Amino acid sequence: MPRRQIVLLVLAWFCLILLASPAPGEWGPNVVQLRAAVQKNPQDPEANYKLGQKYLEMGRPKVAVKYLKKALQLKPDYPEALEAMAKLNNAAGNYGAAATDVKNLQKLKPNDVELSNRLSNQYNQEGLALLKENRFADAEAVFKEAAKGDPKASGPYNNLGIA
Repeated sequence: MPRRQIVLLVLAWFCLILLASPAPGEWGPNVVQLRAAVQKNPQDPEANYKLGQKYLEMGRPKVAVKYLKKALQLKPDYPEALEAMAKLNNAAGNYGAAATDVKNLQKLKPNDVELSNRLSNQYNQEGLALLKENRFADAEAVFKEAAKGDPKASGPYNNLGIA
């Protein structure tokens, strides 16, 4: 292969690496740095939250939960940690726990209509899961909560009738 083609090939390869790399501001701390921060100050809710988020990015939700729960234990009104836990619980099918997380988030933003609707949807999902388990009385109570959260939504009322 001629020298010029090799040089062009190497140059194209470096350009590809540069294009695929994140921008300098997007690097952020790595897991080793975040673990060191948590070990240095285990009572820091932000360090625990960031480590939990990093584990989520890495696709390790079980480990992430440990640090997100610690962040919430240290600072129960940590909105980002509540949001992350709600998403994790919902993805795991723990709809009741996710509803609790959204309810706690709503306490921080009581006039947020979107959170009220989300809470209603979360209760609705929890009720549907209870219906599948033939727990009709429990499902009925949860659907009533869903209907209170979003009185205009027809889903909770329909599911309440089914329960």
